[in-house]
Amino acid sequence: MTDLQDKEKLLEQKHRALASQDSILEPKINEVLSDFLTLGGRPMDVVSCLSESYVGLPTLCNTASEWGQELGINSKDLMRDVIKGMLIDRFDSTAVDTKFMGAETRPPWLDAMIQDPYWRKVLYELSEKHQRCDLLNLAIQMIADAGYQGEIVKVASASTYIGVFNDVLKDSLERLLQEDDVGLDENLPDLIRVCCQHEQTYLYSQLLLKRLADQPGGEPYRRISKELETNALTKGDEHLISILRTYLWEFPQSLASPITAILQNSHATPGDIFAIYRQYTSANPPPVRFLCDSQLLDILLKAVFVPRLGQTPKPEIQEKIIYLIAYAVTVNDSEGKDTNEINSISEKLKLLSTTLTKRTTGANMPGAITTILDLMDVPIVSMALLYWISYLLTETSWYETYYRSAVVPVPHQILEEIAHRHPLQRPFVFEVLKKNLTVEVKNLSPEIMMALRKTLLDRMIYLAQLGFVLPVLKYIKRISSSIDESLIVHTLKMILDMAEPPYSDEFIDLIVEIVEPIAESLNKAMEVKTVVWEFLILRLCKLSSDYALNRKEPINADTRETIMSLQRRF
Repeated sequence: MTDLQDKEKLLEQKHRALASQDSILEPKINEVLSDFLTLGGRPMDVVSCLSESYVGLPTLCNTASEWGQELGINSKDLMRDVIKGMLIDRFDSTAVDTKFMGAETRPPWLDAMIQDPYWRKVLYELSEKHQRCDLLNLAIQMIADAGYQGEIVKVASASTYIGVFNDVLKDSLERLLQEDDVGLDENLPDLIRVCCQHEQTYLYSQLLLKRLADQPGGEPYRRISKELETNALTKGDEHLISILRTYLWEFPQSLASPITAILQNSHATPGDIFAIYRQYTSANPPPVRFLCDSQLLDILLKAVFVPRLGQTPKPEIQEKIIYLIAYAVTVNDSEGKDTNEINSISEKLKLLSTTLTKRTTGANMPGAITTILDLMDVPIVSMALLYWISYLLTETSWYETYYRSAVVPVPHQILEEIAHRHPLQRPFVFEVLKKNLTVEVKNLSPEIMMALRKTLLDRMIYLAQLGFVLPVLKYIKRISSSIDESLIVHTLKMILDMAEPPYSDEFIDLIVEIVEPIAESLNKAMEVKTVVWEFLILRLCKLSSDYALNRKEPINADTRETIMSLQRRF
């Protein structure tokens, strides 16, 4: 009786398979059909099920694809995106591991996915959501073995396997050492994210960076180590991280306590300053590297040059802070300290502090320009000035009281001069400008606010003229939907007027991405339209030909398609 019931259940199961939508197109339909007849199913039922269940979805998809191509729609990409969405929504990590991880051989489709850039990105996205999935972790290991470590650095699960993590860390450090400051700022967050994923990866990374930093020419690794520490402090055990810093970098106990206190509280107390000052004015001072901490110098500079109610240090404390800053930027442990140079920098910092204190109002500032211009040749003095300007423009009512749209504000002119004299400080100038651009100034009319934003964008355009073009374009692209289109049009025209070939692929892509949403507005401004037309059509088409002749990679296909679309719209 039981055998008969089992046979009937199996027959019903095969019947349902035959009656499912488009069953005749299933790969194993012949086996299902044979099993159904073997179990006693009627041939006429087979014919009925196969004919009645037929819908012809593949044919419908092919027809829709042909229509889409005639309308300019990339049906292949569209279908791929639909499959990706379904895969991400329905992915069951437990079921996947049960079915595939017990098999003797890995699924052949996994190799195909790893070779395709699009499907690798899908695997990364799935891996972010299902970090405990064994199959996805295997896929990440295979991707690393295939040489795509540069992509894996963006994936959290890259830290799951020590082999993958080692490859990613080695590849990332090699690339970071070849980057300039802009490239370092852009690529460092991915490495930090992977290294700070777990306590063990953070400790492992810091130990490795310490060993590398101790080698000749190892200073860049100190910066990376500091960036890791700064990020870890936002989400880890602050006490544990400070202990690791103390022992890893071999801080003397007499310095470890006051420096750790300053870093943890973001404030320099007189007691801590006295303790550090005493060490660095002794007959046998500790190595200067303990002072050369970007976060520590940031706090010390702000203590002197950013007025805070109730926190302004007394003159004797301020003098000691200035000495420590001067010591940090002038002393080299291998060459010993030059007292004259320390005193010279100290005097310039004191003079700047005195000048800014007396000239804090907009009415008096022009009278201080000569002194400021003489002092800002020294990089650390220039940085102190940057801190002060940022405070003045964003935390006081300076714009409300002194801004006039007819002239370029004196603080803005000083920012341009700093960017011109000190290339390494351009990212800091850019941050000040960005912070000002998003500030809403009370009591300024919309027209005056528009003029102020245009003035700030003109300063950014000057940064682009100095070679800081990609960060500026990336920022313009990011804010393009939140500020007036006329400002974007103005900025775009000015940058394109300055730009000369050859253009990098990234520059081309950014320009196209900025232009596309405002194409209609550009059409109304004939002068700007002419500049954009020349860039997009004449110059890019020529560049495309040059690429073809030199047998290099062509312009990104999406960019080319967008260019042709823009050509039709102009």
